[in-house]
Amino acid sequence: MQTFEDDSETQDEQDNNESTESLSVVIDNGSNSIKAGFASEEDARTSLVNAVGHNKDSSNDKNRKKIYFGNEALDNEEFLEITHPIKHRLITSYKNMELLWEYIFYNELRIQPENHCILHAEPPFNSNENRQKLTQVMFETFNFQGLSLYNQQLLSMYCEGNLNGVVFDSGETVTNCVCVSEGALIQEGISRLQLAGSDVTAQLTNMLYSRKDICNLLFTRNNKINFKNFDKRIINNMKEKACYVCENFEKDYGKYEANHENFQDYYELPDGNDIVIDKERFMPCEILFNSNYDNLNENIISNSKNNQNNQNNQNNNNLQSFLYTTIMQCDINPNININDLFNNIVLSGGNTMLTNFDKRLHSELLKIIPKHLKLSNVSIKCPSDGKYSSWRGGSILASLDSFKEKWISQNEYKEYGSNIIFKNV
Repeated sequence: MQTFEDDSETQDEQDNNESTESLSVVIDNGSNSIKAGFASEEDARTSLVNAVGHNKDSSNDKNRKKIYFGNEALDNEEFLEITHPIKHRLITSYKNMELLWEYIFYNELRIQPENHCILHAEPPFNSNENRQKLTQVMFETFNFQGLSLYNQQLLSMYCEGNLNGVVFDSGETVTNCVCVSEGALIQEGISRLQLAGSDVTAQLTNMLYSRKDICNLLFTRNNKINFKNFDKRIINNMKEKACYVCENFEKDYGKYEANHENFQDYYELPDGNDIVIDKERFMPCEILFNSNYDNLNENIISNSKNNQNNQNNQNNNNLQSFLYTTIMQCDINPNININDLFNNIVLSGGNTMLTNFDKRLHSELLKIIPKHLKLSNVSIKCPSDGKYSSWRGGSILASLDSFKEKWISQNEYKEYGSNIIFKNV
């Protein structure tokens, strides 16, 4: 197995390798980034953007590598063919995913996989074929000592030290809602909605491009697009720094109509130009909570066979209705206390980090809960850095002595092949 750089190790790196040699690796494969690090550590060692760039130039330019990864790939996209091997949190290109993992293991973590076990945080609705392929790659390509696959949202719940409740996980391209009881998934309460952070980014992009002053900055004198200023990463950064969710949209929009200046903020572009944004700060986020917003996604996937009609239910095309519907699907299970689920809703994923996201979700949810449910409390918890909750939950779990029996070993894989994942469910 090759590494992609030929850097000699410093003494600090050698000491680091020795200190992590016996630690298990934890990796969370997301649509936006792949977080990787070691069990028992509080923070991931690396967060690599989900991008692989293959050099399109057949000439032997010694200054250019054949393959680039993460932000470096995006920085050089003019001569690269960029692929994103994870879409909607599911691996769609194992060829490129293996290259990303190889780069992470050997260049970011600087490990020899055969000396470690690895825990993969996996999304809901991951196909058996995908799980078997991942198992095969970890054992046959990278030769890890042991492997465990664990649901991302379940790990987020463990990160909060809870065994009961709901994990509402909204990332870049998809929102997953997973109900948990006694530390186990409630099969009726697992749903996915393709409405998430990228939808907010798309609305922000459309609003910016509709402005004449932005178009003047977007096009150079040669009428070529200035991608440096309006790279997707720049707009994402603008969203994260300047955008927010209105606690009360009608009230805030009325204030905006009365005085635009109170809503203005300045954002500096990479070339030093400043742009003024006002309604662009709060309007894009409405797509998450307003079912009548243009271009709203309609694709809902649910585990509940008794609720298949929900897939085309327009009322589910906002986050609050999606959350409510998913929780209520658990009501058919006599062993589940619905009150316990509403009482502990935990947010995770980068999209939930938008300012006021938790407050708006809470207020909208209260509006649609029928009074006859007589809930004692509806509580939504927003961790300070929820986009790392899943990885941190995996770090905690994989460090426990009691988890040792959960690893799928090399010997078990040799005996059963990739079917071993079904034996260990």
